[in-house]
Amino acid sequence: MTYRISIFIALLAILFSNCDTEKFTGYSYDAEQLAEIATLSGTVVNHFTDEAIRQPVIMAEGVTTTGNVDGQYEMEILLTDDLRQNRQAQIIAAAPNYKSDTLETILAPDQLVFDFRLEYQAPIIEAASFYELRLCQAIVFDYQSLDNVEEVTATLRRLDGNNQVVEVLELPMQLLFTTNDDRGHYQVRLEDLEPLRPSPAYGIFVEDLDGFSTSLEFVNDVLRDPDPLLFDSLSGMPIGKRVIKKQLSNTSP
Repeated sequence: MTYRISIFIALLAILFSNCDTEKFTGYSYDAEQLAEIATLSGTVVNHFTDEAIRQPVIMAEGVTTTGNVDGQYEMEILLTDDLRQNRQAQIIAAAPNYKSDTLETILAPDQLVFDFRLEYQAPIIEAASFYELRLCQAIVFDYQSLDNVEEVTATLRRLDGNNQVVEVLELPMQLLFTTNDDRGHYQVRLEDLEPLRPSPAYGIFVEDLDGFSTSLEFVNDVLRDPDPLLFDSLSGMPIGKRVIKKQLSNTSP
């Protein structure tokens, strides 16, 4: 009996030595090697303010993930042969109106933390006012300096007797005063045109030389909460609130 068992074991050994064990057993030793995973995580913040950037996009080795509202992300990267042999991987962090950042690093099958600080590129509308529905003012800030601001435009509307918009005006705003290299006070005046009346809804559009832009819509509730005069209409010196009020929307390409 013992002799028969020994012969059977010997036959099995010969069988396994002459066949593809991966096909026979369904187990892949290569798959075991390729299954090494690097787990990447971190936080993406504004370089200038340290505030978290909402839902940043992280890309690495063909994998893309979106972070949460607190700027935090986590993703898994499959370590291929060349990555295991210390080829550097590219990790890119991006967000609308921010300059993307690229990190090149060696990955390992471990928990790896990579934080990013992105520079905001688009101009910022710090405050806006349509004082007495006649004088439209805006305070604009740009981290790259006001020299980078190409256009500041006010969108003003006129209404007929039935409160229907009959005219939309895109009026360039004049730079009246600067408080530093990054911040400027702009304004434009809407001339009277009877019997049409100005609409309390208005918009401000700012675009820089790099194509980054910001567009905000406002409404001046002249009866309950009228817009203040932000600055003197002649000198540009600040005299009013420097807050964005009654903002309706923010659209940036």
